[in-house]
Amino acid sequence: MVVYLVKLVHKKSGKVQYKRGITKWFYPLKRFDDPKYDIFEISLLDKYDYSHDNWAVARTHVNVFEQVLNGLWPPKSRDFNVEQHLGEEAGALDDVGVTEFIYLKDDQTEDQLVKQFKDAKKFMWKVKI
Repeated sequence: MVVYLVKLVHKKSGKVQYKRGITKWFYPLKRFDDPKYDIFEISLLDKYDYSHDNWAVARTHVNVFEQVLNGLWPPKSRDFNVEQHLGEEAGALDDVGVTEFIYLKDDQTEDQLVKQFKDAKKFMWKVKI
């Protein structure tokens, strides 16, 4: 299983958001092979691979990693409307995982985001499941 960090640039507005998530695909961009993502230019910033003979153990391990990322990058407020932010029609982003979108604060950079992901990866060997 793979936990990924991608950059999504909205083609119409140029607005940038990031997304983290879990996928079964070794090459995480394969996960975005769906026309609903055509409104974005998507690039892989980093990934964390984990495999185990027992699928449940692998899934639990990557879930732990994802929870670490959730602590680093809390979700936007429920009042935040991604479609409105990007200038898309209501419903255009249904089922694209917008709850996993990450928006940098004014004092954050992409390099810092990637560094946090890399730093979190360094300690995953300590997780025993």
